Amino acid sequence: MILKYFKIALSIIIFSGCSPERRLANLIHRHPELIKSDTVYKRDTLIISSHSKDTIFQNTATKDTVFLKENNMTVKYYNDGKTVYLKGTCDTVRIIREVPFQVNSVEAKPETFWEKAWRKIKDFLIVLLLGAILFIVIFKKTILK
Repeated sequence: MILKYFKIALSIIIFSGCSPERRLANLIHRHPELIKSDTVYKRDTLIISSHSKDTIFQNTATKDTVFLKENNMTVKYYNDGKTVYLKGTCDTVRIIREVPFQVNSVEAKPETFWEKAWRKIKDFLIVLLLGAILFIVIFKKTILK
């Protein structure tokens, strides 16, 4: 009989607490100034490798060599009198960009001596109150029998 009431009281004590996530949510709800928002930049690199193409066609014009260079592309045009050589090369392109994203951090200050003492006193009073209720319920049942 007493064991049954003890189990009920213990269950009440165990299930009366909150999970850490819920406690943090409550704290942030009550004190939104604890959250600090910051922008962090992540470096993202994109590498495009070089490419080249060659081609040849017949031409009867005079000898000539021409180089064309624009941005990362170089084209060489060479005519030796009979054959025209074209060679195009694109240099390796490296694109580096910084991508911003938001980061939230919580600033927690340590408890003072008085805050710790008051928390311990409250816990003690809750356990004392539950014990008194359990004591009254148990002895009320045994006295009335």
